Amino acid sequence: MSEKFIYFALHYQPELTSSPLGGLYVNQLLPIKLLSYYLPDDVKIYVKEHPAQTCMGRNTDLYDELLKIPKVILIKQSVSSYTLVKNSIAVSSLTGTVGWEAQFFGKPFIMFGTYLSQCLEGTYKVKTNEECKNAIEEILKGHQCMTEKNLKLFIKAMDLHSFEIGSDIDTAWRYVKEIIDL
Repeated sequence: MSEKFIYFALHYQPELTSSPLGGLYVNQLLPIKLLSYYLPDDVKIYVKEHPAQTCMGRNTDLYDELLKIPKVILIKQSVSSYTLVKNSIAVSSLTGTVGWEAQFFGKPFIMFGTYLSQCLEGTYKVKTNEECKNAIEEILKGHQCMTEKNLKLFIKAMDLHSFEIGSDIDTAWRYVKEIIDL
């Protein structure tokens, strides 16, 4: 934990958060290679497997390819994700909970997929090489994340404007139709 690093949390696969929400980055090797390309030599990428992942959705080829990237360090499952988030300069993944955790620790989040939290200050939604390069440059300059107060306000706003789809399917479909028609 003494070197500068970005913590990349691998997604469980197959799952919604990686496909379809990960888009073309469903192959998680791609965003890691992209990060590696734009990071300076003194910044590593600590990659940790999802705790629930089994060989059913992933084979050893991914790990073999990751080990070929000089800036990548595979992290043992026993290392706490909170420790990795707290000690990182930023966190990255396709989508997911780790992005929320990063925000609460005041860490920038590089998101390679599509998710609700992409609109938060301190979250960098990356689709292109240029967006990845710009995100890394901003983070290395010491970009500020969303304040805890604003993060709590965002969560409260989500709570106030959300509903349980299973409880009122007609309302859910009307809401989806309104979004599509916009």
